[in-house]
Amino acid sequence: MRTGACLFAELAKRANGANAYSDLLWLGGRQRDYPSNKAWSWTDGKPFAYTNWDEPEPNNQKGEEHCIQ
Repeated sequence: MRTGACLFAELAKRANGANAYSDLLWLGGRQRDYPSNKAWSWTDGKPFAYTNWDEPEPNNQKGEEHCIQ
């Protein structure tokens, strides 16, 4: 079994590798039934317990932003 530090290092390595070709990274949050329901949830359907959006986010730029990157 991996230790927490070892697992974190592996996840960080993979995340950094994923970003080598793009400045976008999908985090698993989305608006499932937009526009009828504007609530944000995780891919497993659990609602967000906390948000701290920067102004003016989420802003649905170009009508295409229904996931968290």
